[in-house]
Amino acid sequence: MRGSLAGMMLVAALAAAPQGPPATGQLKPADLTFVELSYRLERSYCGGCFEYDIRIRGTGWADVTIRSGATSQVRLLLTHGQFRELVQAFHDARFFEIPRLGSMGIDVDTITVAYRDEVRTHEVVDLGRSSSLPALSQLETHIRDLVRVERYAAPSLALYQELAASRRWTPDGQALAAAAAVGDIASVRYLLDKGARVSEIPLFAAAGCTSGPGHPEILKLFLDRTRLHRDSDLAVRTFVCAAGNYRSTDVVALRLLLSRGVDPNGADPTSGETPLHRAVQNDAASAVRFLLAHRASVDAPGHRSRTPLMVAAEGCRGQIVPLLLTAGAKIGLRDDDGKTALDLLPTQCSSLREMLRAGR
Repeated sequence: MRGSLAGMMLVAALAAAPQGPPATGQLKPADLTFVELSYRLERSYCGGCFEYDIRIRGTGWADVTIRSGATSQVRLLLTHGQFRELVQAFHDARFFEIPRLGSMGIDVDTITVAYRDEVRTHEVVDLGRSSSLPALSQLETHIRDLVRVERYAAPSLALYQELAASRRWTPDGQALAAAAAVGDIASVRYLLDKGARVSEIPLFAAAGCTSGPGHPEILKLFLDRTRLHRDSDLAVRTFVCAAGNYRSTDVVALRLLLSRGVDPNGADPTSGETPLHRAVQNDAASAVRFLLAHRASVDAPGHRSRTPLMVAAEGCRGQIVPLLLTAGAKIGLRDDDGKTALDLLPTQCSSLREMLRAGR
């Protein structure tokens, strides 16, 4: 009897004792303050594609860092109920039971989802395997939909007005560059009025240095707002990069920069290139013609003392070499390695070889 009573007391004591951490998949902490959830999208196979990093804390704040999107940083405030529901979604997906790594795809999005609190951390890297893990796919969708992250992929006036109204966002250079790159002049004007500063990236986007043909009307607006000094490094770099815009057959951006007094022979302080060097390198024949007609030095020494003709010869630029020779380019000049344009010409460019020899 005494032994049975002792056994019953032992069983009761064991039942009342703490049982350790919750079982795998049990993600229901009573206090969510110290919980942090994150979601990161990377597209290493695609330069300049929309990527982002989402971090959501138990306090309700969600910080979204964006690369190649409509802005660089957004801060949102979730309700306690929304955050608790998201934690429940991790539980429903049995997140801690999903292996960190699985089969790896090629040229696929890399999605990293993580959970962290005071006692444990778990991370899952999804390289195209969510299609075979529906619970993980649903969890990823829940996070994206909660933050509405896809709306930050492209610029729009409505988006910027909404962000500004939240009073938790400051217009930045990435927003200005994104709007300039697609020619959204309404958004550009709005961002400038809200205090966005014109820096190198927006200027380059408007000049067509990054992607697309460029948008001279936005470039003019930037130049009017910034009063860019014609001798500044930024003015010279903008001229150089605009000269290399091979996507456009017009030279409106170059004409605009020239009208502001920017030197057509100014050299990029980093690369040593003049606008003519860049136009030749990128096979931008319209820019070459324009620059030669507006006092560009045909024999200007660039990186390693290479002239535009040397750059054209090395790149086998069939339509550029005749333009330079007609403008009086000297064939016998040598670079820092002692090589002439003929020395730099690839063997397969036989027609240019004869042209250069005849022009000696």
